Amino acid sequence: MQKTVQTKGTIRIFLSIIFALLFLSCEDKKIQEKIHQYDTFTYTIFTPDSHPHDDRQSQDSTKSQERNLQTPHTNQILKIEVLDIINEKLNIIQGQSIFTQTKPSMLFFIQQDCRNCLMIAPHMMRLAQKYKENINFYILTTSSQTKEQLDTITDNLKYYGDFHLYVPTESLDLVVFLDKDISRGYIMLLDSNGDKVIDYIGLVPEEMLELDIKNILDTNSKG
Repeated sequence: MQKTVQTKGTIRIFLSIIFALLFLSCEDKKIQEKIHQYDTFTYTIFTPDSHPHDDRQSQDSTKSQERNLQTPHTNQILKIEVLDIINEKLNIIQGQSIFTQTKPSMLFFIQQDCRNCLMIAPHMMRLAQKYKENINFYILTTSSQTKEQLDTITDNLKYYGDFHLYVPTESLDLVVFLDKDISRGYIMLLDSNGDKVIDYIGLVPEEMLELDIKNILDTNSKG
């Protein structure tokens, strides 16, 4: 009887090891698949008289408007390619340019119902004006925003200087793809190679943002 119990115990341990190895193998496969995950997100400049995801329009009308926005205004198209989702390496293509970005970039995600986003916006605008010759600033919104919400954002930002508000041309959101929570506010700083240097969640002092900008510009000048 004792030998039978020991045999059953040995079998349980063996099966447990097999299941554990299978689980680890599946998890490793998922990680490898995620490392090589790749996608492209297309944005266009928002204007008050058009919005590719206005929920008052029919789906057919929206698709037609997307085509109208993309085709004649290629200089207003912004494409962001996710080259490495684990390390958050991006390639930013402005208009028809075939070159990757040659300057550091700061991505500022905003939506009308994000209080932190709206509070940070004036500081971002000041930094964008101050460092516009050295760094690319992009203000990106999500596909969930209605035309009325986008109008509110542009009305609030116009007092702080010239800017472009980029909206997704499809119902895909880069910030969701990167698994970030925009409801708290989200900013990403990239170097000239598209590698993430640092990101910020929630309210961030303007002085901290500027210090990181100066650091990355100093690093670029030494490189």
